[in-house]
Amino acid sequence: SRIKIFSCVHSGHIGKVRNYGNRLAKGELLVVQDSDDVSLPDRLDVLWQEYQNSKADVLYHSMYMLFRDAEIDMVSRQFRPAKPYSKRELLKTQYIPGQLAYTKKAILETPYNEEVTVSDDWLVLIEMAMKDYKFHSISRALYEYWYVPDSVTLNSLEDGRRKKDLLIIQKVLWRKFKILS
Repeated sequence: SRIKIFSCVHSGHIGKVRNYGNRLAKGELLVVQDSDDVSLPDRLDVLWQEYQNSKADVLYHSMYMLFRDAEIDMVSRQFRPAKPYSKRELLKTQYIPGQLAYTKKAILETPYNEEVTVSDDWLVLIEMAMKDYKFHSISRALYEYWYVPDSVTLNSLEDGRRKKDLLIIQKVLWRKFKILS
């Protein structure tokens, strides 16, 4: 009874789908979960406790990157620590992963850009940083991110979507904050 399913036409821009879900969400703290990844069993409990203690608007955590090697039928798991928050560093590179949590208030005030196709989470993070939302990092790994050869992340480098996104990000940052990243 607590779970509701909503449908949204997917245009290829994940920001549209995330904005739709964020508007419908009832909670105070919203957690991003990609369909092909895994939240570790206590992820939601840890995020909620850290939110209660920190009162941060954005929470992010360490994670494991999982790589599948089909030739030898093996998966390797690498720990990726959450780096301390730095607005300056975030303007240079997306070192905070998109698998994060944010308050409903923060995401409704700073929605995903629906033009961006693969760098949508980075732009949201930059805009939240520029608006001086409070960020909080958690050193514990709470997520397993599957890194696969046919992922959107890798394909976007080859097909030009990443370059297009970077141009959109630069335009948005200039228009809203008069900065160039």
